[in-house]
This record gives sequence, C-alpha cells and structure tokens, in this order.
Amino acid sequence: MQDVKYWQDRPKDDAQRDWLYGKESWTEDYWESAEHPHRKVIVDAIVGMDARSVLDVGCNAGPLLRLCKERGIQRLAGIDASAEAIALAKERLPEADLQVGDFTKHIPWAPGDFDVVVADASLMYVHPNDILSVIDVLGQLARRGLIIADRFSGSRLGEPTAKGHIWARNYGALLADFGWNAGKWVKHVKVTEDLWPGSPGWQKDGWIWIAERA
Repeated sequence: MQDVKYWQDRPKDDAQRDWLYGKESWTEDYWESAEHPHRKVIVDAIVGMDARSVLDVGCNAGPLLRLCKERGIQRLAGIDASAEAIALAKERLPEADLQVGDFTKHIPWAPGDFDVVVADASLMYVHPNDILSVIDVLGQLARRGLIIADRFSGSRLGEPTAKGHIWARNYGALLADFGWNAGKWVKHVKVTEDLWPGSPGWQKDGWIWIAERA
C-alpha cells in the first residue's frame, strides 16, 4: 500500500513514471500534467466559484496550481510529502505558499483561509483510520468549496483497489457526513475516457466531487 512514506522517500531519479511526458524526472512529468483533461474540470469549478485563493493538498510539483495561476487565481498554496516535488514547484511557482509535510497530521493554515480546497488524487493514500479527520479539516479550511478527484467504492472509510496500493471510498457519503448536502450543493462528475485517457482504472472508478457552499 502506498502511503506518505512512499512519497517522502521517493528519489528524484526514480524510474517509475506516473505521467508519461518523457521528461527527465517524475517530478517534471507531474509539472507537465497541468493540461491533463481532468484538471480542467477542477479548475473550471474553482473559477466558477469566483475563487481568489486555492489550497491543493497533495499538490506534488504543482500542476494544478500552475493551471490555477494561468486562469487568474491570485493566491496559491499547496502541501505535499515529497520534498523533491515541492522543490520543483517552488522553482516554477515562486509566488505560491508551498509546504513540505503530511497533511493528514498537520495543516499549517487556519480554518477559512481559502476560498477552495482541492484534493486531486491525494486522498487515496490516506488510511481509513485518518480519513474522517482529514475531510473535517479540509472542509473547515474552505470558505466556498471543496473538490475531490479520486477513486470510488461503496466503502465509506475505504477499501483497497484491485491492485491493492491505494484506497477507494465513497466520498459522496463522507461529504454528506460533514453536512455538504445540507444547505450546500454537491456535483458528481464521472471520469470518462475523455477526462482520463489511457487509464482503465480511473475510467472504471474515478469521480470528481465538487462541493460548494450555498
């Protein structure tokens, strides 16, 4: 099972590639993934909430923040367990508030600090024992909206995917647990081949949950 330690220990010269952009390192490949189709759905939702600030938890090298900057979001922040990824993000986005850390243990920002908080394919690494507290904290940080792109299963707290290296769960149910369906609005976007080409796993189980305060 991949977890925070996997990302903390992952060397810059790791030959494993999560994105296939042909760059010299896996962090550079992440940076180039800014234009991946699913990220446009996320940033369109952020812009649609008239957001001026965004926090990306599990931001890696900052591809989503890069796209947010291009769309005019004024205040950018992110946290990731990988020092290698954050180093590249700081180089490319010097104006952003970027932190190395485990967001399941500590978030160095206060409740209501951001218009929108995003977890883009990062909560899948959170253990079932921690997911409730994480969703609670992320919701408190967000003034206007909380966006989650991740893998769905019927399990509320989480069950391993077929490959057994990440957790899939019912984020719609979790958002309801924390009141996002009471006086608020939640949109569910199914990940299709157009949104995540070349990934049968994401096409089968991937969803984007867009929760907006009323």
